[in-house]
Amino acid sequence: EPLLYVGSEVGFVQGNKVFWGSHPFGRYRHTIPDDLRSFQSLMQDVMGVMSEVTSVDFVDVLLDVFASDSSHKIFNDDEGQQIKNFYAAISDHLERLNEEQQEAVVTDWKEKFKKKRVVITQERKLMDPNLCFFADKEWAVDVFENISDLLVDKDASTWPFLQAIGVRPLSTVVQVVAFDTPSEVEISDLQPLLTRKYRKQAFERIIETSKQSNPRSEWRKATIEGLEI
Repeated sequence: EPLLYVGSEVGFVQGNKVFWGSHPFGRYRHTIPDDLRSFQSLMQDVMGVMSEVTSVDFVDVLLDVFASDSSHKIFNDDEGQQIKNFYAAISDHLERLNEEQQEAVVTDWKEKFKKKRVVITQERKLMDPNLCFFADKEWAVDVFENISDLLVDKDASTWPFLQAIGVRPLSTVVQVVAFDTPSEVEISDLQPLLTRKYRKQAFERIIETSKQSNPRSEWRKATIEGLEI
């Protein structure tokens, strides 16, 4: 396996983790040492040194972040921002693809990131994307207790990639269902987190929010009593 010595602080690394020029990956990737620059053809064609940054590199770096930081560490502000920059770069790449290309790329990403902690939350921890939720509505965040570790900032620059790999808007899993005698009622997958007392408070907040944002003449007591969370 071709390895390059990039300095005493790092040691030997794989050639495909070294770039000929600058890169945005911090400690997760490296730049070719000056004493090897006279061997450009050898470095790039044989050793695999990368000539430029691509979206594939961002995905590979995220997988490396997962592999090297699997002890549930809390990232500092700079590290957290760097990971968000990765998301933004991948999101930008995704939006430049046509519909068919997007579908193929997203399918590949979902498989690569399945059950892997590659989403940084508001608590600056890495979590499985399928367990995370965008903090997209204040009332939705207030409904649930003890889920701060699962909430992700709703940022237009990072949303496309995070949504593609499985992060969901919290408001979509806070479901208010009106029914009379249903044979089946779909229940939110976060419902078990609600205590009995908190269910009542959450119910009242959702009703009031719905009344304010969607004023309708049919908001009557009889209608409200026919709702369940």
